[in-house]
Amino acid sequence: MKKTIIICIVAVLAIILINTAYFTVDETHQVVISRFGEIVKVVVPEETYETVKAELAADSRFDGIKVEQGRGLFFKVPFIDTVQYFSTQLYTYDASAREVITYDKKSVTIDNSAQWHITNPVLFKVSIGSVNNAQSRIDDLLYSKMNEKVGKITAATLISDRETSEEMLMQIADENNSTLNQYGMNITFVRIKKADYPEENYDNIYDRMIAERNQMATLYRSEGQEEALKIKSDADKQAAVITAEAEKQAAITRGQADADAAKIYNEAYAVDREFYEFYRTLLAYKESLTDADTTIIIDKDSPFAQYLYGVD
Repeated sequence: MKKTIIICIVAVLAIILINTAYFTVDETHQVVISRFGEIVKVVVPEETYETVKAELAADSRFDGIKVEQGRGLFFKVPFIDTVQYFSTQLYTYDASAREVITYDKKSVTIDNSAQWHITNPVLFKVSIGSVNNAQSRIDDLLYSKMNEKVGKITAATLISDRETSEEMLMQIADENNSTLNQYGMNITFVRIKKADYPEENYDNIYDRMIAERNQMATLYRSEGQEEALKIKSDADKQAAVITAEAEKQAAITRGQADADAAKIYNEAYAVDREFYEFYRTLLAYKESLTDADTTIIIDKDSPFAQYLYGVD
């Protein structure tokens, strides 16, 4: 009976020993193994293996640390080695909205975020220690660099010029990575979720926009009136030229008509002088008797009376 109990105890201890002698690493993690508080081994993805190995070899603090790559099952010293997992996936840094001052001394509220990941778990463990500490460090660096870069552009450019803003954010990420790389971290990208003027400035902004639009409207009206005067002046000038030309042509026509009439009169007078004189007399009386109340006295010896009464 005793022998059976001892066998069972040994089997249980063996199972416990075996279970504590290995660990697994999946594709979403990298691992740091420590022994009595000292890092002895690190397991990293294949794509970062060479970089991590070179960084550790260049730092005397990490002499003797073994670097392994891959996924799957790995062995450790039971009850002595401790395993700490670090994610290979992206972390999201999401800052609270805060105000920055632009080049033209405008206060702008910026709500920005960033994506980052752990590139070297050994450097990260030694220099940062935890994701919360990393987020705090990124917050300090990004806010400082954001203030510096925003201070070199105008508020209008920051809010409306997307290309300039994206170029600025790339510079912020690159310049911060020069610091974060020594902590085993890397920012993938930074973006501004929202950039706007503070709410308390909205009334002033709207008033300024209205004033600017009114100023533009006044300018357009002034330019329109000036253009209208030019058009009217040109039209009056053209009308005067056309009228003068028409009057000239009318005078020529009237002169020609008068000449033709005089010619016809002369020709008629030459054909029958007596009839022509009689016709002229009739026209004269016709023009004189246009009013019904007009009274005319005719001498009985006048040619007209002789024609009226048939006196020879």
